Amino acid sequence: MSTANFYQPDPFPLFAIDDEPFIVGLCPACGHVSNYYGETCDACGSDVAIYEEWAADVRRELSSYESGLEFHRIELKRGYYSGTQVLVTERYGFDGSVEMGWDDEQTEYAFGLSFDEAAALYRREVEDLTAWMRDELPLYGFREYEVFARFGNGEVWYSLANDEEVA
Repeated sequence: MSTANFYQPDPFPLFAIDDEPFIVGLCPACGHVSNYYGETCDACGSDVAIYEEWAADVRRELSSYESGLEFHRIELKRGYYSGTQVLVTERYGFDGSVEMGWDDEQTEYAFGLSFDEAAALYRREVEDLTAWMRDELPLYGFREYEVFARFGNGEVWYSLANDEEVA
């Protein structure tokens, strides 16, 4: 039986990189993001490689942005088969809707806000986080994907969201 390689972080876009987090990096000489199996950059030939630090840089950026979030957590998560994604999860199970069973009393206790205020803050955080992902994550080599096909056996095919060609 097959399974999806990545979790779908609804309502957020799926940002992933095709390779493993510790063998993928950014060449400091030319800025090329690629596999690192040797001692030189495959784009410019530079032998100055800080690929191991790439994952630490990404984690530091995610942690820095996450510190300002009330409702969500951000983490790097390895794909089931390959690759790495930036996964956004909810901290409290609050999705800003009444269907989840939250009411004024619970949101006042948890967040110090009425339900309507908490829901508005939640929606704003989703919008801001989505915009941040689209602006910042491509700088680290992540690309936005969408589900191209989902099969009954659990297999999922992905395509680039912006139709750029994959090399």
